[in-house]
This record gives sequence, C-alpha cells and structure tokens, in this order.
Amino acid sequence: LHLLSRRQRQMCIRDRDKRWKVCKDINEFMIFCNAINEQSYLNTVPLKLQIETTDICNAKCIMCSHSYNPGSGKTILNSKLLTRLEPIFPFIKVIILPGNGEPFLLTNITEYLDKMSSYGIRFITNTNLSILSDVLVERIRDSFEELNVSCDADEKELYEKIRVGLDFDQFVENVCKVRKTCPHLRMRMMVVLMKQNVHRMAPMVEFASNLGFDEILFNQLCMDEKNQNTKDGAYLYPEELMVNMKEAKRAGEIHGCLLYTSPSPRDG
Repeated sequence: LHLLSRRQRQMCIRDRDKRWKVCKDINEFMIFCNAINEQSYLNTVPLKLQIETTDICNAKCIMCSHSYNPGSGKTILNSKLLTRLEPIFPFIKVIILPGNGEPFLLTNITEYLDKMSSYGIRFITNTNLSILSDVLVERIRDSFEELNVSCDADEKELYEKIRVGLDFDQFVENVCKVRKTCPHLRMRMMVVLMKQNVHRMAPMVEFASNLGFDEILFNQLCMDEKNQNTKDGAYLYPEELMVNMKEAKRAGEIHGCLLYTSPSPRDG
C-alpha cells in the first residue's frame, strides 16, 4: 500500500471501508431479524464490543482504589487478545476501551488502534487525558467518535489535590490540543461529585464549555472506607447540593453545555 500514490491509497481505503460497512450492515440487519423473530439462538455478533485495557494508572485520585492499590500491573489489551477477536472485527461497529486504569498508558495503544480501525471500527474511551502524543491525537481524530475525560476541578490547586500525581496545566493543554485537532469529536467531561468540589459545580460547567466540551456529567461519589471518604458524598449535604445544582444548570444554559447527573448511590 505504501508504494501507491496518495490518491490510490485513498481509493483503496474507501473501497476497504465500503467492504467492512457491508459486513456491519448485514450483521445489524440480522440482529434486527433475530429480535423480531424472538430467536433464542443468535447467529450474529454484537455491534459494540467492550474491551478492558489495563488496571495500571498514573494517578492516585483520592476517591479511587488506586490511591491504596496500584493494581496488578497487567496489560489486558494485547496482540494475542486482538488475534483471538479478529474474526469478528469485520462486523463490529464500535469498540469501547474502558479500564480500571489509564488506557493511553499502553505503550502499543496506537498499534492496537490501527489494527482494529483497519476494519472500519470506531472507538469510545474514558481517559484522564494526562498523556497525549502527536501520533495519538491523530488516531483520536481519525478513529474516535467519543472521548470521556475525567476532571474533578476547574482550578489547579483543587485539581491536583483530588487527582494526585497529575498536572492541571498539562491537562488543559492536552484538552485544547484534542479539541483543536478533532473539532467534530464528541467530548464529555466526567466529574466525580463530592464534598470537596460540590461548591465548584457552576464554575466547572463554564470551565468545560470554555475548553470545548459538549457535555458535562456529574457522577456521585462511590464511598470507600479504605479511602476514608464515607462522609464525602455530595448527596449527604442536600441543601448545599441543591443550591449548587441549580447554579450549574443555569451555567449550562448560559454557556450551551449539556449537563447530566447520575443518581445517588442510595437511589441505585
């Protein structure tokens, strides 16, 4: 392929993508038929596939198990796993790459993305976006449809107090680079809401909007005795939470940033 002209390469890529699209469309149609006919035996594969990446992280956030447990150190996503999954790649539309760690820590992440995207697969992932190379941002631009970025504060001191080990200025620089390079990428800021940052809800909405995020999602804290945060859940302070929630909603309307909240742990 590298011996062909740029125009010829583009034509080959388009032809390849059309071929994979046919496979995916047929699989989707068969899924629909199976559902209509209430088949108990499915002769299809999923449209979406979730692959765990790693339990390694470069941060020790105060609300995360990584603050007291570094994990196994295993790289779950590897070439052997991709080889085993490759027969179904022609039929998969989207692969979700979550992880109990930071997926962009994987040394071969761009190689794995290239392998999967060669089958016309798109990606969604969660990341703290503390790591970003020029090659990686190109892959995000070309192959990702959604990026969920973890961030729990709009100011340096609080951010680095919560996300221990990360640098606020580097985070902002990386977000701006992704937004500039990937103008059509769906970006969502993911915030863990707790006593430490509940008073910053409205400024967080403005911060997210200024950085170019399309949405902001406030998740309730999952309290853990090992993190000594059983009194940090924002829903334990309902009056303060409601005041800040109203201000955040107004900020969302002003700045055009969609705002969502997850139910509290006691609501299931």
